[in-house]
Amino acid sequence: MIHPNKHLTGWQGILQSDVYGGYNDLYLSDRNPGPVRSALCWSHAPSHRLRANDCRATGRKFFELADIAGNVRDGKPAHDISPIALEAVKRIDAIFDIEREISGMDVETRLARRQERSRPLVEVLRSWLIGERGKLSKHNGVAKAID
Repeated sequence: MIHPNKHLTGWQGILQSDVYGGYNDLYLSDRNPGPVRSALCWSHAPSHRLRANDCRATGRKFFELADIAGNVRDGKPAHDISPIALEAVKRIDAIFDIEREISGMDVETRLARRQERSRPLVEVLRSWLIGERGKLSKHNGVAKAID
């Protein structure tokens, strides 16, 4: 979307999207008819395994930092992989496994399964990332991915 403000004039609800800056005005508290609620998108993160150039969202940097095959392709040693990024990828993959399992189920069932199974994983992931972030320099690539 080139002009989300124009396209979504008068609409209010929950918008699931990536972090495209064109959406920012939709979330303003003084927006008429009111701010749009954000449901950030993780959908591009697992696509890194298939199409690296298509990744633009939340988990992308972790997947790049944990991409052993990509390092080898780029002539870098395979062992130059961040253990923190690799662990983050494993944890994010567990959440995507749940999404694959519930795909096609009705909305209420998906929500219930996400609350029951995904929410605890996301909460633990968040706490773990905050703890790991505190150990890293602000210049570290993993720190930037966490931020």
